[in-house]
Amino acid sequence: MAERIWHPISKLEFFIDHTRRWAVDVREHLETLEEARAGQRRGADQAGLHRAGR
Repeated sequence: MAERIWHPISKLEFFIDHTRRWAVDVREHLETLEEARAGQRRGADQAGLHRAGR
């Protein structure tokens, strides 16, 4: 097991800010992926309707 690395409590604010920004980025990427997934479904539905209308 790797040796633990201890950081001073004075670095806590830096860590919180760093992880908060990371969480915001992850949330934004997730929203983008969900929008793309929904668009694929709509595109597939429209393609199916188009084919059915032939």
